[in-house]
Amino acid sequence: MDLSSIPQYIQVVLGIGLVIFVHESGHFFAARWCGVRVHVFSLGFGPRLMSWTRGHTTYQIAAVPLGGYVRMAGDEGSESDGGEPEPWELAAKSVPQRFLIYSGGVLSNVLFGLVVFPILFLLGIPSFEPITGQVEAGSPAWHAGVEPGSRVLQVNGREIYDITQVSSEVAYGGSDPVELLLRPPGSETTRRVLLEPRFDDQMGLFTIGRLGPAADRAAPLFVAPGSQAEQAGVVDGDRLLGVTGVSAALSPQRQLALAMDTEEPISLRLERDGEELLVQVEPRELKATGRPLLGVQPLVNLVTGLRADQAAEAMGLEVGDRVLRIDGQSVDRTSDILNLLFASPGPHAWQVSRAGDAVALSSPALAPAAALALLDSIAFEADMLGARVAVLPRSAADKAGLRSGDLLEKIDGTAVNEYDDIRQAAVLAGRQGRAMEIDIARARVGQAPEFLSLSVLPAAYARSDYGLGIKAARYDYTVSHVPRALSLGVSSCYDMLRDVARTLSGILRQEVSEENLGGIITIGVIAKQTADIGLVKFFWFLCLLSLNLAFLNVLPIPLLDGGHLFFLAVEGIKGSPVNERIMSYSQLVGLVLIVSLFVFVIYNDLSMHVFN
Repeated sequence: MDLSSIPQYIQVVLGIGLVIFVHESGHFFAARWCGVRVHVFSLGFGPRLMSWTRGHTTYQIAAVPLGGYVRMAGDEGSESDGGEPEPWELAAKSVPQRFLIYSGGVLSNVLFGLVVFPILFLLGIPSFEPITGQVEAGSPAWHAGVEPGSRVLQVNGREIYDITQVSSEVAYGGSDPVELLLRPPGSETTRRVLLEPRFDDQMGLFTIGRLGPAADRAAPLFVAPGSQAEQAGVVDGDRLLGVTGVSAALSPQRQLALAMDTEEPISLRLERDGEELLVQVEPRELKATGRPLLGVQPLVNLVTGLRADQAAEAMGLEVGDRVLRIDGQSVDRTSDILNLLFASPGPHAWQVSRAGDAVALSSPALAPAAALALLDSIAFEADMLGARVAVLPRSAADKAGLRSGDLLEKIDGTAVNEYDDIRQAAVLAGRQGRAMEIDIARARVGQAPEFLSLSVLPAAYARSDYGLGIKAARYDYTVSHVPRALSLGVSSCYDMLRDVARTLSGILRQEVSEENLGGIITIGVIAKQTADIGLVKFFWFLCLLSLNLAFLNVLPIPLLDGGHLFFLAVEGIKGSPVNERIMSYSQLVGLVLIVSLFVFVIYNDLSMHVFN
């Protein structure tokens, strides 16, 4: 653990403790206001770490920081010898009073958001500019013509101030259509776009495609402490002017991405304090981690979508085509196409596979901007139904002699039909710690394929890292008028409570994957991330956490506040308490539900943040 992060970790512990304190204080003050004695006010469960007693109440901090509790007089039956509840006991109070006591925690959590949110809006909440970054090719947003650099003003009529609100609103809405109000880049007019979300299996929710955040147009760099970039002399905040050897027609962000994709030394043109600098950065090979891998990926050359573009229409490219070569050079991924189109003005000869047949196409001579427009009008995806592979540099496959574009025909004597066959064979060989015997066909321009047999021992892959990137476009969303801040505070609380409800509803309707649920580890990770940004963003997250806690506690699950409220409502309707036997069985069911949910979210936490 980085020692410089210790203050943030302390802040996380205190912040989560504050949310728990707010919740339990609601129960405490409601009980005292109704005349009920409180025996214990505890932050945490299990053995006490420290405590003090004042009046009838022992205040303590316990060892397990997974919540807290307030133990009231009469919680576990009457304390009097005669069996009748004493006036200061919970059971002696009326149904409305007990209802207030059990709902006190929920009300306090909501009140916390209503009080803190307006203050945060007045101070300024660190946010991502509501501007689209690179729009995911082939996505609903891409097909609708949403351009990079578009300012998103509204989502389904709701004004937004952060681009991440778009994906959240889409996910919470499930399969419902989404309407965006946009201002395209360089335009003063707005346009409305109606989109049909699609389910993303990898993310486990509905999406219109990844839209951002957008890179800062000034192209300032962030530099990781101790990284290769820092050692080479790059300073955090340096402005990237370009990358030597990459077309200046591309944005600085795209130039940097293309250069780092090679995993070779890169030469950066920087501006610092008005002075231009040239700095060379070499990648650092990270420690090899994870399970043994073959070190190949499917080719990203399958055309899955086309947008209107004069050059693309003229050349006759079709959905389902596999782009094999351009000007005789093999195509493994979209960056190869971009590099080949920019290598010469053209025309360019394309070789594609269409329904198993080789088809020759040609693109005309194009200026850099037109070549970029051509590429941006084509959506490519990984060819999972093919057996040609791209080889990762320095991987086990690379060291054994495999090359990008090789066709894997057999592995250990078994025919390979699609990429998943390769993946499964590699996983099995890695578990068994043995080499894979691979028969390949290597294409040769103007000649018959070359057939080879190679032996590859899967090994953990060591990725490389430069330790730099372009900062996202950020700003502080600030409101200058108190009434407006109060209004935003109320609407933010309502929206967050509604979003929790829509998330649970989406899980029940199978429109949101249950794998998106997280527990204490996820809470800690996100809390640390927001603490790194600043105190305002951290308190924004605490408001989110507080409102989530309020909603979950009001659910009618026995043992939770909502379970008590449900049984009190039944008692109020029927005029007598719920049968104790029914209460006992329901609490057992509630315990099983809570423990099961706890185990499930911890499993999700470990899968996401520990085992990755």
